[in-house]
Amino acid sequence: MRWPIRNQILLPLLVIYGLVSIAVSTLAVGVALSNVEREFVQRIDDVAESIEEAKFPLIPAVLSQLQHLTGAEFVVFQRNGDIEASTFDDVPAMLRSLVHDSEFSEVMETSEYLLRQVRTSVSGTDRHVLIAFPTSLLQATRRNAILVPLLMGLASYALTVIAVLFVSRKIGQRIQRIEQQVARVARGDFEPIPLGTTDDELRDLAISANQMCAELQSLTRRTRESERGLLIRQFAGGIAHQLRNGITGARLTLQLHQKRCSLQDESLSVALRQLSLTEEQVRGLVDLIREQPMARQPADLRHVVDEVAALIAPISEHRGVSFQGDVDFRVKGWTADGQRLRTALLNLCLNGIEACRGPGQRVELLGKRLHDTVAFEVRDTGPGLSDEIRERAFDPFQTTKPDGMGLGLAIVKTTAEELGGEIQYERANGMTIFRLILPVGNAPPDDAQPLASAEESAS
Repeated sequence: MRWPIRNQILLPLLVIYGLVSIAVSTLAVGVALSNVEREFVQRIDDVAESIEEAKFPLIPAVLSQLQHLTGAEFVVFQRNGDIEASTFDDVPAMLRSLVHDSEFSEVMETSEYLLRQVRTSVSGTDRHVLIAFPTSLLQATRRNAILVPLLMGLASYALTVIAVLFVSRKIGQRIQRIEQQVARVARGDFEPIPLGTTDDELRDLAISANQMCAELQSLTRRTRESERGLLIRQFAGGIAHQLRNGITGARLTLQLHQKRCSLQDESLSVALRQLSLTEEQVRGLVDLIREQPMARQPADLRHVVDEVAALIAPISEHRGVSFQGDVDFRVKGWTADGQRLRTALLNLCLNGIEACRGPGQRVELLGKRLHDTVAFEVRDTGPGLSDEIRERAFDPFQTTKPDGMGLGLAIVKTTAEELGGEIQYERANGMTIFRLILPVGNAPPDDAQPLASAEESAS
């Protein structure tokens, strides 16, 4: 049988508080009744004492005033039992039977009256006075004494029930929201729930649930990307292998034709550079999907920058985009892997050229060295990355270009990480800036081989 948490909290609390309220109310009623009895007896005693000490005659007019003041009835009689005065129109037979010589100084209770007899002496004549308080006065006082604690007990219990119902309903709703979120998570919906304004354990539980949703969402996304990446890696590996073979064959054919015909045609040189650029991009793709990294080829920074500028020039001219290189002459030294750096800078420059829409735009390649690091900046006048893609710009297959694959920046990020550096992005002064920061050395390793040019490395 299902027993909701709200009922588990509500019912025991209400039962306990109900029992406590009954006990407290009963005690309060008992104390109130005891006080009423004592006060009523004291009231009768005070009236009796006043009559005993009275110095005025107890005539009907005086007795009538006493009746109005005290609410009691009075019967004045002589020692022989003759009634001299009374507030009754007709003294009840039951009271007549009590008029006798004997006195009773204590309060006597009958079904209709509380009685007290006193003796008084006025002008040397003894008289007996029977004081009769109607029991209806005592009962009314008792009802009033009982009513107050009962009403207070009922009111406090009702307020407690309302407060407990309100609090338990709020807690139940919050628990239900967390329960619904867990059910949504089971269905694959990782939308977080809003946090309450009350800083308590349920808010901490909601925060933990939202963190769990974020982690599961990230894990699900990485799992899907991993599965998709594995499939694409296998497919892209085969395509890249075929492309490299085709590009290498085309480039060798052009070189052979140029050599046999002894041609110095600039268009053939441009075509060869374009084939080298394409091959360089394919090599970057292969490095990205390769499970085992290739051996590094240390290279001089100036040589790498010159290679990039030579490969970029034809495509920037074709697209009508101005390409400017302003690498500080002090940018000297050796990088750990010249081929990977060249591929990264090529991807950044090509990304900038493709981002420039229409003639009149420009791309800049800047470089500065600071101690044992070098910072290459590729700037373009394009619109920059949208807020939607900025957080995932360096992830594979993230692109806004209709015909793009979204691998260029992923190659750059992989290169930066493998070479111990980092890649940064910012938007400043109307320009998009990608900053590649890498560690460099002042001298090549002892076993360093000179970096081959793009044409030579494909031979």
